[in-house]
Parts: sequence; structure tokens; C-alpha cells
Amino acid sequence: MRLVLRVIGVLAGLSVVAAVVLMLGVTALGMQALLFTGTFGVTTIFGWLIAFIAGPIAFVQLVRVRNSGRIAAIVLFGYMLAYYLVELFAFSRWSPPAVRILLVCVFCAVVVGILLLPSARRTCIEVVAQERLS
Repeated sequence: MRLVLRVIGVLAGLSVVAAVVLMLGVTALGMQALLFTGTFGVTTIFGWLIAFIAGPIAFVQLVRVRNSGRIAAIVLFGYMLAYYLVELFAFSRWSPPAVRILLVCVFCAVVVGILLLPSARRTCIEVVAQERLS
């Protein structure tokens, strides 16, 4: 489970990099255009904020196998799941891009499911307890 948690931590770190790349692309087109798209734009910007706050915490703390990283990753990937589910059902039609969005939803759901497992929580707690005894 430690390896799985560390891999999820690295994925959380990569999500920050992806958010920066996407934000730079949108900024080149004009950030105001995104704001004027309404709910979609606001939720996108809110998602970037979550990625910038929870992503680095999840990365560092999950690589160290800490419970705070597990919680930060649940927030990060849980928001991603909710965001893409809303996008899938409210904003897009069933087409090839929708299939990719569905795959992202499945991936996020699997990651959140793993992080919510009692064994993931127990692993984080055991690592901290072992370090305190050392």
C-alpha cells in the first residue's frame, strides 16, 4: 500500500504541473474569456486553486506516506471527479471527447476509492507510529 500511496502522491504532483500548463494556455487566450463562460469558468478556476493548494500537499505528504497527504489527495481527486462528472453530464454530448472524460472520471473514482480504503489510512498511521518509535 505504501507504494500505491506514493504513486498517487506523484500523480497529485503531476496534476499541479498540468494545471499550470492549462492555466498558461488559457491566460494566453485571455483569462477574462474563461470568467465570462459562467459556471464552467468559475468551477475551472476553483479547480486550479484546489490543485495549487492541495496538489503540493498531497505530493509531499503522500510520498512521505502521511495521512494529511491522503486527505489532500482525496480533496484534489474528489474535486476532479465531481468537476468532470458535471462536465460530462451538463456540458458535453456523447462523443469521443466524452469518452475521454468518462475515463478520467473512472480514474479519479478509483484513486479516491483507494485513498478511502481503511488499509490506506492504517498504512499512513502505522508509518508515523513507526517513525515515532525509531
